[in-house]
Amino acid sequence: MSSAVIGAGAVAVAAAAVLGTAAVAQRRAALDVPVHAVGSPRLVAALVRRRWWWIGTAASVAGLLLQVLALALGPIIVVQSAMTSSIVRRRSCSARRLFSRDAWRPRSCR
Repeated sequence: MSSAVIGAGAVAVAAAAVLGTAAVAQRRAALDVPVHAVGSPRLVAALVRRRWWWIGTAASVAGLLLQVLALALGPIIVVQSAMTSSIVRRRSCSARRLFSRDAWRPRSCR
């Protein structure tokens, strides 16, 4: 296996970790806002005032840039296989909150 393929895999794993973290940060922000209809201007206004929403947005952009870099370095089969690890990251963060003491109370997944 060439060093370019290994490098592509490493960058893809980093991208997956960043994208998984972005999803968790944006979910945290979304749970902190009052309930509004999907697409409501009040919902959007509430989200853009949340620090975690912007952290998640910045992490999403960074993760996508890392994914583009990984695709430039190696074949798509290597990159996309490594990218699936973001699902594991996102689920592990959610599982920790799911089994916490106050998991079943409203707005507990933070």
